[in-house]
Amino acid sequence: MAGSFHYQPAREITVTTTGNIDNLDFESAGLLRMDNGVLSTIRGLLAKGEYAGQMVTIVAIGAGAVDLAHQDANSTAANRIITPTAATVTVTAATGRAMLIYDLTAARWRLVYSA
Repeated sequence: MAGSFHYQPAREITVTTTGNIDNLDFESAGLLRMDNGVLSTIRGLLAKGEYAGQMVTIVAIGAGAVDLAHQDANSTAANRIITPTAATVTVTAATGRAMLIYDLTAARWRLVYSA
């Protein structure tokens, strides 16, 4: 079979950072738990070793909401997020979730689901 195979370990990481977060290093975990007490705005996800189709699910478990900023220039280009609305998307505090997938051709994370 041609091509390469990527295995994404079933790992999770918990982050408590608040405010604006550029190039957030989520250690390539499949689950990013945001346990922030006030609003956090993710302006980019560190894409080290990124590959086409890499996925991360973000869940808000803290008292603060999590904003996903659209194409924020404060993060490195390859770490930026594309939202379907071309605007910031809010992940509701304590219960919200979002899934992003890495688009290697666009060199960006794409938001594919949020609730």
